[in-house]
Amino acid sequence: MIYRVSVIILLIFFPSICQAIELGVSTSGRSISLDMWLQNKEKSKAGFYAKILVDFDKYKNGIRVTVCQDGSISGSTGSGTCSGHGGISHTKEDEFDRYGVIVGPSYWITNKIQMHGGLIIAFYNSEVDIGDTSKNDYSGVGIDIGVSFKPLDESDIKIVISYETEQDNTSLGFWYPF
Repeated sequence: MIYRVSVIILLIFFPSICQAIELGVSTSGRSISLDMWLQNKEKSKAGFYAKILVDFDKYKNGIRVTVCQDGSISGSTGSGTCSGHGGISHTKEDEFDRYGVIVGPSYWITNKIQMHGGLIIAFYNSEVDIGDTSKNDYSGVGIDIGVSFKPLDESDIKIVISYETEQDNTSLGFWYPF
């Protein structure tokens, strides 16, 4: 859904660069990104890329939560915590899922090598609800930079290596135009 909306917006506002679309998948450990490149190589060496990142790792940031005897969660650790829930069972560090969006420009250096760099915005979703509708969710930002190359002249497949500063990850991927 997000890809369709992105393509429509880019086709409306940037029709000269959106005449070639490449899709691919990249991975770094347990994170997977769906990648999309938009450009018209014949008219311009510059283009645009976007990635949607889904991360299967669990992240921690030092936030401690209290688990009550009845299983409810509290963000409090002080006196009286869980007094209406049977008392404190234990405390634990909260865990987070990570999702992200990366957007930025790309540029063909040669007919076989393309560079890209963009901004990543990562969203961390807490697995625990700390009362009412409160959660420990937060976000982070960073930079994604990389290079792609075509290993064979007669093939359209590209191999891509990217590095993102937000979680200090290097990813490897493959893309194919359609």
